[in-house]
Amino acid sequence: MTLVKFRPGFSLRDSMIPSSFSKALDAMMEEAFIKPSINFSPAMDITENEQSYNFAFTLAGMKKEDIKIDLKNEVLTISGERQFVKNEAQKVHSVESNYGAFTRSITLPENVKTDAITAEFTNGVLNVVVPKGEVAKPKAIEIK
Repeated sequence: MTLVKFRPGFSLRDSMIPSSFSKALDAMMEEAFIKPSINFSPAMDITENEQSYNFAFTLAGMKKEDIKIDLKNEVLTISGERQFVKNEAQKVHSVESNYGAFTRSITLPENVKTDAITAEFTNGVLNVVVPKGEVAKPKAIEIK
């Protein structure tokens, strides 16, 4: 066992790890724990009742102007971007929230009224209601 004399302000890590590795490790830790994540996919809850399918997206910190809803070929797509706003007067120590552009797509069943879909954004939650319609029944065609 080797004894090392204590020197205030000196770290044993400084003598054992090359500075280039130490700097790379510090950069990696900053990237992992301090910089905002750009992988963002909002949580989605799906429920159903007799009248409709209901989708709830958790979009805390966003404005409704930042959210887009599209319907094409029976696919409902919710997209947008949640941006990280850094105040230059403050030092950021940790960012655990996710930020960035997102897209969530849901293939709707055949029995929906696409012309009656509604959306409401309240308290950071986007609620999309897709009313159910009649299921198309098979029809026999008579040959003449």
